[in-house]
Amino acid sequence: MRITIGFKIFGVAVVMLVLMAGAALLNTRQAVQLMAVFSLLADDYLEAFAAVSEGEVHSVTKAFLARRYFLSHLEDRAVEERRVLLAEMAATDTAADAHFATALLLLRRAVERADNPPDARDLARTALLFELAMEDRRRTTALLSAAVAALEAGDRAAFLAQEPALDAARDRLLDRLDQVETELHRFVQRQAQDFRDAEVRVLAASGVALAFALLLGLAGAFVLARSLSRPVQRLVEGARAVEAGRLDLTIPVTTSDEVGRLTEAFNRMIGELRTKERIRETFGKYVDPKIVAGLIDRPDLTRGEGERREMTVAFTDLRGFTALGEGLTPPALVRVINAYLTEMSRAIRRHDGIIDKFIGDAVMAYWGPPFVAAEVQVRHACAAALNQMDSFDRFRQQLPELLGLRGNAPDLGLRIGIATGDVVVGDIGSDVTRNYTVLGDTVNLASRLEGVNKLYGTRILLSDQAAQRAGPGFALREIDRVAVAGKAEPERIHELLGRAGDAPPAGLDAYAEGLAGWRAGDWATARRGFAAALAARPGDGPAEAFLRRLESPPAAGWDGVWRLDSK
Repeated sequence: MRITIGFKIFGVAVVMLVLMAGAALLNTRQAVQLMAVFSLLADDYLEAFAAVSEGEVHSVTKAFLARRYFLSHLEDRAVEERRVLLAEMAATDTAADAHFATALLLLRRAVERADNPPDARDLARTALLFELAMEDRRRTTALLSAAVAALEAGDRAAFLAQEPALDAARDRLLDRLDQVETELHRFVQRQAQDFRDAEVRVLAASGVALAFALLLGLAGAFVLARSLSRPVQRLVEGARAVEAGRLDLTIPVTTSDEVGRLTEAFNRMIGELRTKERIRETFGKYVDPKIVAGLIDRPDLTRGEGERREMTVAFTDLRGFTALGEGLTPPALVRVINAYLTEMSRAIRRHDGIIDKFIGDAVMAYWGPPFVAAEVQVRHACAAALNQMDSFDRFRQQLPELLGLRGNAPDLGLRIGIATGDVVVGDIGSDVTRNYTVLGDTVNLASRLEGVNKLYGTRILLSDQAAQRAGPGFALREIDRVAVAGKAEPERIHELLGRAGDAPPAGLDAYAEGLAGWRAGDWATARRGFAAALAARPGDGPAEAFLRRLESPPAAGWDGVWRLDSK
């Protein structure tokens, strides 16, 4: 059973009425005024604030869903995925409509119930600001519908033309809603202070009256003051803590009256503010859009505990850039490296990869759950690597223009190492800056394989586990069995030659014959096979590397593993 503040005050008034009718009449009038402040604060102001906050959270969520929908369309993903995203956007929009309608109703009611002109004027200004925000929301919804229609019609040019206007309208809407929340928050604080002032007046009047009512009246006033002041004081302290930026508090609900309902509304408001703050912090910590989307959908990923998972890691490095960079001016160097990294990044993201970091002119990326299904992660990594090679060819064609040269561009090359295996994945970093990244021996192996390309004259090398899971869509050849620096266990390494439908390079059978002779210690067969492979395909780097080794073959008892001492 809920015991209201009015009932408590009425009980004290009845007792005091026996002793002093005049004092009871004064207390009743003061209590009615206090009840009005409570009613406005609990039923209108804080509820309106919570409704606006909840509506804004749904609006932000809809923006995220829209961004995911646009990416799905631009990356030509499954139609079912886009339908699900459209349905989620519609559901989120409906929820936001309900909250905003409630907020508008409460604001208008608060204007009507305001008992003094300054409050009515402030509330009317806030309501007008909110109505302007709703106009912005209608414009944003119309622009979003037009963008969706353009994509559904296959007109990407129209979508790209509308996207800046859509982003600007969305930012304007969120800014307007933040202004409404700020105005409401200030108003709530002021009303809380007014209530405390009213409380002091009630207590003062009650004290005078109860002084005449002797011990019985004094005891009743003490009980009433205690039941009102403690939870209200907690609310005032909570409002001050929120103003100072503390959102980790929860005020205990100790009564079932209006103060209790006010406390419940205040706690709901804090919960919504925490949700918004989490979203903003996530944007500040993470860069890759897929990581942002994944962390919003799965907040458990931000706990920083880490877990072991099988993933595919790739390192991409630019051959010859160090020497080139020494002769470039800083603006030219930045222009070239930005163009190169743009091409590499597009290829990785086009195949659902996560760009972990840029290390000078090197790029580290990875594939795996929850961003890519485990069974297709290697296929995505291989497709991205081949796409990077194609993009790199275009980059080299643009290089003379970037450098302002009329002649031939410098000789640059691209090397990629890909490895699949267990890694530790998680939210890693300091309290200030964090990175959702992968760690472990597989990461080191991918980095080593990128460097091993230099030894064999190859461009893309895969670890044995990655080669086994690449699937039939790619053409591979085994290169060697090596022990890379920092790893005792030998590893079979494979070269990614291209897609399965491409014409295979000449001399693959001869190379396989030479490799079999090399491992068996049959140096004559090895020379014959590698020489035939080189004749069929002049410039074949691995064949040339083995022929150089055969000038001084390994000693008897060799185990078939070539050990690399340098990185």
